[in-house]
Amino acid sequence: MGTTYNYGSRDAKLATLAAAKTVTADETGTTFILDAAAGYTVTLPALAPGLNFKFIVGALFAGSDWTIASSEGDNINGILLVNGASVAAVGEDNVIFELGAEAIGDYVEFICDFGNTQWIVNGVGAAVASMTTTDPA
Repeated sequence: MGTTYNYGSRDAKLATLAAAKTVTADETGTTFILDAAAGYTVTLPALAPGLNFKFIVGALFAGSDWTIASSEGDNINGILLVNGASVAAVGEDNVIFELGAEAIGDYVEFICDFGNTQWIVNGVGAAVASMTTTDPA
């Protein structure tokens, strides 16, 4: 699925996504490049201490949003910097890269805390409403 690049003492795991995916714990540390005109849903694995993933917009969208979803729900917390404004994520289910507002390079990172209770997020979106969070329940 992905490729690991070795740079001396540090490895970089990269993977391109062009379809829906359920991420596995074995893929921890991977940076996923979102590279499809039609957006899809990427589902994170169950919480486990230290899991971490990064998602970066690699191509502009033409059809729909990309959604990064927690498999458990109500456990995405942190801050996104969207068009220079801090947007708090509190007990969310999803982080969404919004069609029409995305920019190549927008990103979000997910890190599971050691209490195994939440995904801590941080990310940057260049434009107004380029990223949103939702808790549909």
